Amino acid sequence: ENKEKRQYSYMIQALSVGYDLVCYFGTRKGLGKTIQINELHKDRFGDIFNGNILLEESMRHYIDKFVCDEDKNALKEFFQLKNIKEILKHEASHYVTYRVNINGKLLYYQIKLISIKDLDGGYNIVIGFRCVDEEIRSEMEQKKALEEMLEQVQKANEAKTTFLSNMSHDIRTPMNAILGFTSLALNNKDDINRVMDYLLKIKSSGTYMLNLLNNILDMSYIESGKIKIHETPNSLTHLVNNLENSFKEELKEKDLTLTTYINHLEHDKVYYDKLRLKQIFFNLLSLSCLIEGIFTQ
Repeated sequence: ENKEKRQYSYMIQALSVGYDLVCYFGTRKGLGKTIQINELHKDRFGDIFNGNILLEESMRHYIDKFVCDEDKNALKEFFQLKNIKEILKHEASHYVTYRVNINGKLLYYQIKLISIKDLDGGYNIVIGFRCVDEEIRSEMEQKKALEEMLEQVQKANEAKTTFLSNMSHDIRTPMNAILGFTSLALNNKDDINRVMDYLLKIKSSGTYMLNLLNNILDMSYIESGKIKIHETPNSLTHLVNNLENSFKEELKEKDLTLTTYINHLEHDKVYYDKLRLKQIFFNLLSLSCLIEGIFTQ
C-alpha cells in the first residue's frame, strides 16, 4: 500500500513539472489541497491555495483577485465542478488560457486539467497553473508578421492588377495609331512622300509602345507599385506634334478637333520624363475620344 502511495505521489509530481502551482481535487465534493507551488511566483496566487481547499471556492477567490476583468466571468463559469467533470469524461486533458493582472502587468496564464485514477478506484482532478506569457506574445508577433506579409502581398497584387489595367489602356492608343497609319500607307502606296511620313509616325508609335511593354516586363514596377522617373531634356514641340500625329486619324474618324498652341515657346527644351508625360497626354486624349463631339484644347 505504501508503495502504491509513493508511486501515486511520484506520478502527480511528474505531471507537475514546469507548473507554478499544482493542486488536486476529489470529484465528489471538490475538496483538495496544493501539491506544489513555485516560491518565485507565490505572489501570483496569494494565500488562496493553502491547506484544505474547495475547487469552486478557491478558484472564485483566485479569479476575483488576480484574473483581468475581461476573462473573469468566462473563467468562473468554466470552474464549476459539474462542468469540469463533464469535460474530463470526454477528454484526457483540457487547457484554459486567460490573463492575470500582477502589479499592473498583464500576463498570459494557462491552466491544465487532467483526470487521474486514485488508489480507491475513483478519480481525482489535477490542476496545474503555468505562465505562458512569452509563448503567447511570441505567437502574437508571428501572427502579426504573417498578417503584415499577407497585406503586402495583397497590395502587390492590387498594384499589379492596376498596373496591367492601365498598361492595356495605354497600349491600345499607339496600336490604333499603327493600324491607322498602316491602312493609310497601303491606300497611298504610290505617293512615296506620304508613305514615308506614315512610316515615321508608325515608328514613333511603335517606339512608344515598346517602352510600355518594357515596363510591363519589368516586374519591379509592378511589385513595388512605384514608377521611376527618368528626366532628360526633351522638346515640347516634338511631344505635341507626336501627339497630334498619333491621334490624327482617330480624331478625324470621330469628327473631333484637337487644337494646340505651341508657337513662340520661350523654352522649348525642358527636363521631363518623355514616356510618363506622353502617357498622361495619351490617356487624356484617349478619354476625350470616348465622348463624341467634345472639343479638346
